[in-house]
Amino acid sequence: MSDELTPATVAEVLERAQFASDGLLPAIIQQWDTKEVLMLGYMNAEALTARSPRAE
Repeated sequence: MSDELTPATVAEVLERAQFASDGLLPAIIQQWDTKEVLMLGYMNAEALTARSPRAE
């Protein structure tokens, strides 16, 4: 899988993701340069496909 976030890579992630019975998936947020874990959150499929305003 490519490191670039595109609609195709998001679709590939959605196909492979194993959402819990409540429809959520763990999401670990890391600092990009140090890889330090900043947060553990949960997201649903809609959140996974939403574009961040910073990505534009």
